[in-house]
Amino acid sequence: MQMKKEAVQQAIFQSAKNEFQEKGFEKASLRQIVKTAGTTLGNFYNYYENKEALFASIVEGAYTGMVQLIKNHHQWESNDELWDLKDIEVWRRELKTLITPVMPAFTTPFVILIEGSEGTRFAHAKEDLLAVMEEHFMAHIEEFNPRYPNPQMAKVMAEQLIFGLVMIVKNNEDDEVRQQLIIEEILFFAIGIMGILKAF
Repeated sequence: MQMKKEAVQQAIFQSAKNEFQEKGFEKASLRQIVKTAGTTLGNFYNYYENKEALFASIVEGAYTGMVQLIKNHHQWESNDELWDLKDIEVWRRELKTLITPVMPAFTTPFVILIEGSEGTRFAHAKEDLLAVMEEHFMAHIEEFNPRYPNPQMAKVMAEQLIFGLVMIVKNNEDDEVRQQLIIEEILFFAIGIMGILKAF
C-alpha cells in the first residue's frame, strides 16, 4: 500500500529534522534521510528541489521568529519599570507575557538553525543573534554602570544565553517546561547582570 503524498512529505520532513539535528546540513546524508523516511531518492525530488530546499523548509519558521525577536527586542528594554520590581514572581509573569508570542521559534528547528546551518544561506543566523544579544547586554552595562571594568563580558553573556537556549530546547520536548526554563534563564541573566553592575 502506497503512502499518501502528505504522509511521504511528512516522513521526509521528520527524518530530515533528526538527521540535520544530529549531523548539521553539511554532513547530513540525503540518502539516509529518504531511507529513514521509507521512500526513494527519486521520489524525494517530487517534494523538494534539493537538500538545501528541504533544510530551508525546516528552519525558515525559526529564522523568521528569530528575526522578529531581534527586531522587537528593544520593546523589552522599554519596559523600564521591570527593573524597579523587587518581587520575583512579578518578573516571572512579565517575562511570560513577553516570551509567549515568540515561543514557537524555540523548537528543534531553532537548534538546527544555530548549530547546523553551515553551508546554507542561514549560516549567519547564529552570528546575527549573538551580535544583537551582545549589543543588548552592552546597552545595559552602559545604562546601569558605565564604570563597569569588564564590558567585554557582554559578548560572553550573549554566548552563554544562546548556549542555554539551545540546551533547553534540545533537552525538553514539553512546551510548558521549555517556556518555564527559558523564563528562568532570562531571569537568571537579568538579576545576575544587575547584581554585578550594582556591585561596582
